[in-house]
Amino acid sequence: MTVPPGSAQERALLRKISTDRCTSGQGQVYHMDFQPQMLRGVIAEVVLDADGRKGKLAPPFTGLTAETIAALDARGRSALRALDLAGCIVAAAPDTVTALIKSAPASSKEARVFEQLAPHLGPCLPSGAQMTLAKPQLRGFLAEAAYRAAYATASEAK
Repeated sequence: MTVPPGSAQERALLRKISTDRCTSGQGQVYHMDFQPQMLRGVIAEVVLDADGRKGKLAPPFTGLTAETIAALDARGRSALRALDLAGCIVAAAPDTVTALIKSAPASSKEARVFEQLAPHLGPCLPSGAQMTLAKPQLRGFLAEAAYRAAYATASEAK
C-alpha cells in the first residue's frame, strides 16, 4: 500500500516475495504468477484485520505527480482509476465494504454483499466512463481503498 500500483517499486517488491522460498510445490511449482492488485488487496485485508483497530497502519502512497503517473505501467494507471472508483464506493457504503472484506472470498455471503454494492458502482464512475473488473479484482481495490480510509481516519484522530 505504500508504493503505487504499477510502479518500479511495486515490481521490485513483487519480485522479492515471489521467490521459491514463498512457494512449496515439492519440485512442481517453478513460477508464481498473480494479479498484483489482488495480492495488494489480500495484504490490505490482512493488515486491516491485524493492525487497523490498533491504528498501526503504514502510510499509503500519496502525492503522485504527473511524471510519476506517466512512469507507471498501463496496469498501474488503470489501477489508479479503479482505486478512485473504490474510494468513492468506500465513502458511499463503508459498512457494506467492511462486510465484504470480512466475508470469505467466493462465498455466498460475498456474493450477497457484492449485490448490495451494485447500486454504488454507476454513481461512482465519472460520467460516460466504463470499467470492467472481475469481482476478485474489485475486492482487492475495495480493500486497498478501505485501508487508505482507515489510515486517514486514524491520522485524523491523532
